[in-house]
Amino acid sequence: SQERCPLGGPLLRLLLAVATITVLAYAAGPSSGLSALLLLPVVFSALYGSNWEAAVLIPAVIVADTFIWTQGTSSPAALVRSLFVYTGIAVLVTLATHALRARLSAALGAADERSRQLAVMANAAQALNSLDPDEVVTNAAHLAAILVSPHGDTPRRGQYFALAGDRMSVAADSDEAGISLTGESWPIAEHPGLAALLRTGKAVGGAVDPELYGPRAKTLIQLSGVTHTAYALVKIDGAPRGILSAASRGRPIADDLVERLGSLAHLTELALANALAHRDFQRQATVDSLTNLTNRRGFDLALGRLSGREPYAILSIDVDGLKVVNDRWGHAEGDRMISSVGSALAAVVRAGDTLARVGGDEFALLAVNASAQAIAQLEIRMHAAVDQLELPSGTATISVGAAVGAKDDDPYRIYEIADRQMYVAKQRAHAARRAGANGGLSVESAEVRMVG
Repeated sequence: SQERCPLGGPLLRLLLAVATITVLAYAAGPSSGLSALLLLPVVFSALYGSNWEAAVLIPAVIVADTFIWTQGTSSPAALVRSLFVYTGIAVLVTLATHALRARLSAALGAADERSRQLAVMANAAQALNSLDPDEVVTNAAHLAAILVSPHGDTPRRGQYFALAGDRMSVAADSDEAGISLTGESWPIAEHPGLAALLRTGKAVGGAVDPELYGPRAKTLIQLSGVTHTAYALVKIDGAPRGILSAASRGRPIADDLVERLGSLAHLTELALANALAHRDFQRQATVDSLTNLTNRRGFDLALGRLSGREPYAILSIDVDGLKVVNDRWGHAEGDRMISSVGSALAAVVRAGDTLARVGGDEFALLAVNASAQAIAQLEIRMHAAVDQLELPSGTATISVGAAVGAKDDDPYRIYEIADRQMYVAKQRAHAARRAGANGGLSVESAEVRMVG
């Protein structure tokens, strides 16, 4: 390459041009004026070459001019004037042209960088247009990484820190070096650069001094290898919710990039607020406000999501005697019973199964990959959990019906069977109470029905 062989490539061709002009001018004599053509390679080098090429070419031109003027001339003064003029012109042309090139290159580079930053900001609205809060912060961290460093530079890094009380945790991490700290958490007080950010809300940036950080934060900073960072605050409803961060390795972050990061944080605020509002709306639409369990709509959605590739079971659960509690103790005590029974049932069901309050005193459970034996054991645990409740209105009891369906069975048909089984259990319990079989309230479950 040209760097490994300085005398090769364009420079060699320019030296050959100098030699050719020298031969022609020498043959024509100094008075022909052909020696002025020696400036052409100098101009070409100044326009397209590097400084070190000029450092080689200008002495070559001086030597060539000297050779031309020594032929047929007896005037040392003319030779000196010629050397002085050609040397001065060559140096001035080279310096001026290289300075102009440097300014033009810097201007074009700045324009390209501004265009790149504006492109990132223009694409940010679309990239952040998600109704999933996790996806919003993930995209924001990626955009911060792109914004802080042109492509092809040292590996870029962007992060989103979630704030909770006096701690900060990495909710999203985008690092081209492959280092991910997602899930890591440490006290906000361990991070010295965040005090001004939280106080003023204005984006800040600067060099990183690991010695100023707390022990946990210092370890993670050293692990990531970043040397410069910028931070912008993300607020939701006027309260600090997170911090958008951009970092570089060995390269300062310019002030205009810090300001751009602040603008990106504002876009993130809007997108995140929209996503959180949508999530809250969905939660309100599918969550029972009294028990915080899934409501009837959410349970129907869960039934609709069954894959059809695995067996499942549905339990229908009814709280006994709610009307008596409401009439004798008031509806507030009835709500307490419903809420307490819901908590007791939730404590014994498996993670991943769907427990829902589907009516005033009715609950339902969708359990995937469940056998009749497992469901029978679950019923026993449910009764035991409810029996342990201590309520002002007395002991709570439930009636349970269950049905196990094969993978291709209609879940709503299975639910109807489980509901009928629950009423069978309730009638048995009622008959037992009337007969005084247990001297008081009784808890019974219907037999688990296998369908299919």
